[in-house]
Amino acid sequence: MAAGLTDPTEIPLAVLTVFASARLMREIFERLRQPGIVGEILAGLLVGPHVLAWIRSNDFLTALSEMGVRFLSAA
Repeated sequence: MAAGLTDPTEIPLAVLTVFASARLMREIFERLRQPGIVGEILAGLLVGPHVLAWIRSNDFLTALSEMGVRFLSAA
C-alpha cells in the first residue's frame, strides 16, 4: 500500500474524482469554444490539494501525475 493511505478505496476514488472532474471541465470549456485541455488542467488544480483539497497527495498519485505531465508535454 502507498504511504499515507488508510483506506484501500482511496486511490480508486481519487482517480475517479480526477477523471470525472477533468471530463466535466473539458465539456464545459469545449461548449464555451475554448480548448478542452485548459478545462482539464483547471479541474486538476481545483480538486487537488491546493484549492478544494478533495485529493490528498501520496506516492501513487504523484507518480500518476508525473506520468500525465510527460504525456501532455509529448502531445
